[in-house]
Amino acid sequence: MKRKIYLSGSLFIICCMMVFAKDIIKGRVIDANQMGIDGVAVVLQTVDSIYIDAVLSDSLGMFSFQVEKGSYRLLLQHLLYEARELDIVDNDIGSIELKEKDYRLEEVVVKGERPQVRVSGGTLLYDMPQLIRNRPVNNAFEAIKELPGISGDDERLELLGAGSLHIVLNGQLTSMSLPQLINLLKNIPASRVKNTEVMYNAPARYNVKGALINVIIEQDNGRGESLQGEAGAEYRQYHFASEFAHANVVYSAPQLSIDLLVNGRKDKGYGGEDMFARHALKDEIVEINQINRSKSKSNNGSLRLGMDYTFKNEDKLSASYYIDGDNFDGTRTSNSLFSYLNNGGEIPVFSTTVIDSRNTLQNAQLQYKGHTGITAGIDFTNYRNPEHQHFVNNSNDSSSVDLLNNSRQNISKWMIFINHTHTFKNEWALNYGINGSYTTSKTKIEYLYYI
Repeated sequence: MKRKIYLSGSLFIICCMMVFAKDIIKGRVIDANQMGIDGVAVVLQTVDSIYIDAVLSDSLGMFSFQVEKGSYRLLLQHLLYEARELDIVDNDIGSIELKEKDYRLEEVVVKGERPQVRVSGGTLLYDMPQLIRNRPVNNAFEAIKELPGISGDDERLELLGAGSLHIVLNGQLTSMSLPQLINLLKNIPASRVKNTEVMYNAPARYNVKGALINVIIEQDNGRGESLQGEAGAEYRQYHFASEFAHANVVYSAPQLSIDLLVNGRKDKGYGGEDMFARHALKDEIVEINQINRSKSKSNNGSLRLGMDYTFKNEDKLSASYYIDGDNFDGTRTSNSLFSYLNNGGEIPVFSTTVIDSRNTLQNAQLQYKGHTGITAGIDFTNYRNPEHQHFVNNSNDSSSVDLLNNSRQNISKWMIFINHTHTFKNEWALNYGINGSYTTSKTKIEYLYYI
């Protein structure tokens, strides 16, 4: 009996120590008028950017975390305020002021209130139709850039407080690279984006490490039969004209959803520079007059066909095919005159470069998601890029260069994965799985010199 009492007392003391070892990190988010800001996504990380937890500030701007003793960092994000990052010096942080973004609205009409972001299991869930309403966004990529904490340019994205960033579409793993996936998002209309999930520490079922953005595309296949679509065209006039066109059609039935997305683009480009330079070469003064001109034309087209079928037991089969092609033809000329001022000599030089490039990307995916938590799939991506460059350089001193460069690249990647999510009664989930990939790459480069 004494031994049982002793063990019970020891366990009680250990539990008390664990409770008292916890720290409470708390603070308040305010605006320039010292008023609390509601709905600020507050992300807690270690100082080396490891995700810990995330909460939303309440109506008074208050938030709190219960953590172990240590050093931490806070990331604060809100749609109407500039994102902020700060290291925690004192657990009672006090007031944190956020700077309001410069949105100039001529008229504001309040129709209702619905949260644009929610926190669930360490995931920030954004209601995209609410977030991008009245915003000048045309495609899914531009819509993602409106998320708080997201920055970048037309070719990349960065998430505040995260190192590497991954993007998936409808939670499906893909063998496409991030730039290729970004190009696909640029071809998806913003109206098709339903929700976006932002995770600083992606669960194992996504088969990636680090931060993740899951873009969920609208797929209404639960209420009757419907057919809807949209089409658009754009014309731009610079030195030459450029035309853009896109169309998408979605068919929805109680168990079946099919979507077709088509984009086309035709461009012509023109550019040039006039350059003048004067150099001292030993005892000689050399003036260089150069006139550069370039012309180009390109045709780009893409097509994506997707299908989702939901069985009666809520199992789901998804398949998609995506192809993107780009043809580019360009010519660049350079007319240079080298003038030697000391002796009055001149050497004219004329060069031209012709580029012919063809890019083709194909991706096919098949995924099965079971109601028991099992997800399995296979993904294939192929990229081809044959390119030809012809460079000619002539001058009146009888020297000339004639170079032909032919290159061809063919890359294929297969990926297969199977994951399982087991949810316990207390809503605690365990993710585990395995994935493998196989890549082949063939590159050929040929140089031809004509003398």
